[in-house]
Parts: sequence; C-alpha cells; structure tokens
Amino acid sequence: MFETKYGRIAIVICFGRHQPQNWMMYALNGAEIIFNPSAELCGNLSDKNWFIEGRAEAVANSVYTVTVIQEKYENSIKINNIFFLQN
Repeated sequence: MFETKYGRIAIVICFGRHQPQNWMMYALNGAEIIFNPSAELCGNLSDKNWFIEGRAEAVANSVYTVTVIQEKYENSIKINNIFFLQN
C-alpha cells in the first residue's frame, strides 16, 4: 500500500482480481483507491468480466477502483483474437 497526496493506494495484480479477499484485505487496511493492471489482451472471455469485477469490488468494499487492460500492442498482428508483436 502506498500513501500519496491523493489517498492510500493499493495494487491488485492481474489474476488477483478474481479473489474477493484481495480487494477486501486492502480496503480493510485503509486503501481508498485500488488499481488492477493486467497484461491480458482484449478479445477473450476475461476482458468481458474485467470492468464488471472492478465495479463490483468498488461497491462491495467502498473504494475507488481503476482497472487497466491493454487493448493491443502497437505494430502487432491479430490472429484468432490474439495479438502478436512484429519486429
């Protein structure tokens, strides 16, 4: 957890968002804003749940949540909804 001029910030990394206890632990310890970054690419089942889970945890724990998911890589190609980097 980080103390900033904007409030107490915590980070739930990637897959940890599926575990409600992660969000609750930070909220109970005083987090006001919880970030949830991920390296997943858009276009799979997970990204459909991404923003729903973030909002649900914000309401359940009375905190602000910031969910961050990458859309695609610059200079990439898309095959079957998966992005691959091009050199």
